[in-house]
Amino acid sequence: MEETKEITEGYFESVNAPREPKTMSTEIPGDIWQRVVSDFGPQRADDIYRYLLERIPNGLANGTRPRHLRSILYLAKGDEERLDRYIKMCLSDTRDVMLYAEYEKAKDSKLVRRRDFNNPFDQAQIETD
Repeated sequence: MEETKEITEGYFESVNAPREPKTMSTEIPGDIWQRVVSDFGPQRADDIYRYLLERIPNGLANGTRPRHLRSILYLAKGDEERLDRYIKMCLSDTRDVMLYAEYEKAKDSKLVRRRDFNNPFDQAQIETD
């Protein structure tokens, strides 16, 4: 068993394959980690993920932690400055970051919900007419 662990760890290090971070929490769905890796790259993923979890606590008003995290990552689009901006927005008022991430203006200038980040990224898109 110990030999297998060493081989696996060596494999990940040799191919620089993304792996789940050491700080992975059972309360945080895996799609959030995957989005951090895809948006920020495997070299920065551990640091970005840890930073995100340290800044966005559990128990913020209006929604769940995964919904807040998905909204922030969606809006950041892999840019660390944008990540900081949306973290600050979320800490100020969680409704703002969820509004910007989940809603778009329709042709008649009304807001229409296009995404539901209560769901994983690959299931968040809302079908509209």
